[in-house]
Amino acid sequence: MAYREAPSAFQRRKHVDNALDLVKFNSKKITLKDQMVEKEKQMAEMQALLLSMQAQLTKTQKKLKLEKKKQKVDTPAMLIPKPAGQAGRLKEGGYRLQSAMGLEDDGAKYNEMLGAVRVAAIQHGIQPGDTMLSMHEETLAKVFKAARLKYPELAKYKHDWATRDMVKQYVKNKRYSAIKPERERRRAEKAAKAEEASQTLASAALVGLVNGGASGAGRVGGDDDEDDEDNGDEDDEDDEEEEDDDDDDDDDDEN
Repeated sequence: MAYREAPSAFQRRKHVDNALDLVKFNSKKITLKDQMVEKEKQMAEMQALLLSMQAQLTKTQKKLKLEKKKQKVDTPAMLIPKPAGQAGRLKEGGYRLQSAMGLEDDGAKYNEMLGAVRVAAIQHGIQPGDTMLSMHEETLAKVFKAARLKYPELAKYKHDWATRDMVKQYVKNKRYSAIKPERERRRAEKAAKAEEASQTLASAALVGLVNGGASGAGRVGGDDDEDDEDNGDEDDEDDEEEEDDDDDDDDDDEN
């Protein structure tokens, strides 16, 4: 039987240190794993909480939306009524559309709205020759809706009266532009006829003036003829006296 030397104190100490290191390593490994599990658990809990909060937020938003709709039904917004008269006819008690819409200080916005309404009218088949009476209300309703989508503030004018006036202005201007050459031709003809009538009246007045002068001259000449006739009578009397003298001379010759 071989003799085995007992481990020294140093060896025993080193063995104990190694065992302690192994225990520490294993405990550290277990701790990191537990920490990862704990973190994953916390993340899952936070994700669940976030989903719950999102669901609650969606529910609250829906509730607010319903309350808002209910409020609109209960207390409708104040709409701007149409003024008395017709747009553009100020002398007849009408109104200026831009001022009536409250855009007297915002000409750019007013012109943009006019352009949007014109585009909507063209897109929905409104022709320049159309009149407001000839347009179908369904077509106009589509134009009004398209204009409101572009400019939501147009909805504050009761029964879309402002948009209707813009459509009316558009077709009126188009119709006027289409007949403008004919109107100018008629205006030129009217002016030419007026000028011709004026010249005719002037000529007639001149002829009358000339004829009046001739008549006056005739009256003056007639007076002279009467004087001549009177003188002629006197000459006849002288001739008669001379004839008497001649008769006396003849009598003397006969004697």
